[in-house]
Amino acid sequence: MPSVKIPRKSTDTDMTPFVDIAFLILSFFIMATKFKPPEPVEIKTPGSVLSQKLPENNAVLITIDSSNRVFFSVMSEKDKSKYDAIINDINTTQSLGLTPAEIQNYKMTYAVGVPFGGLKQLLATNFKDQPSLKQPGIPVLDTLNNQLVHWIGAAKRAFAGRKGF
Repeated sequence: MPSVKIPRKSTDTDMTPFVDIAFLILSFFIMATKFKPPEPVEIKTPGSVLSQKLPENNAVLITIDSSNRVFFSVMSEKDKSKYDAIINDINTTQSLGLTPAEIQNYKMTYAVGVPFGGLKQLLATNFKDQPSLKQPGIPVLDTLNNQLVHWIGAAKRAFAGRKGF
């Protein structure tokens, strides 16, 4: 009785589809990455353990550096109307006379650290050139000229009715 010969198959595996998929996944993650915006002041936070993660969206960030300079920023990527509400509120309550282009530039500004008198000049500067500007900080050290109160009030009115703010 003759034996049946089983045909041999090649052990080589074509790796081309695997390499294609790997590069597609790599390019997806490169394109989907959100880079950290430039900060006006480098902040070194103390080492601590927090069980609850803070929100990175629809939040107000107040930064104070070692020389008591105060910076105000808003993180609301999905709803840009919050930026409009805050800057329009500040513009009307403080009578700054900001142009529509300067109001539009506020959406691109990461942090504001100037008194109301210097806000028009900051927003007239291109947002790419703003990190090179020296911002003296928002005045907060005396009760007569505490401008941070106005920024926080405008943010409260802009986020009014939202859960968690």
